[in-house]
Amino acid sequence: ASVHVFSPGDDAACASVAASIFSTNGGKVPTNHGQFVSSRHALLFKPGAYSCAVPVGFYTQVLGLGSSPDDVVFTDSKGVYSEQGAALPTIGALDSFWRSAEN
Repeated sequence: ASVHVFSPGDDAACASVAASIFSTNGGKVPTNHGQFVSSRHALLFKPGAYSCAVPVGFYTQVLGLGSSPDDVVFTDSKGVYSEQGAALPTIGALDSFWRSAEN
């Protein structure tokens, strides 16, 4: 498992780490890649504002460390988001779990 802790101003590092994790742990191309990988990741954000997109793939947890939900804010147009796992209608919602985002 990998734990990454970010502070305000770490936008470039946040974007780079999030993209790297998502390249192996989530997305639709190829279909369902990352669904059964062994890597686990937690991205923790100290209170403040962040201008980076954070796609949440399989086995990925994103946490705001403030005492209030308003303490951690994402100003990027996407912010923290999760793509629907599979484009195949036969799979349904089964590909949207094993992910977490909390503040």
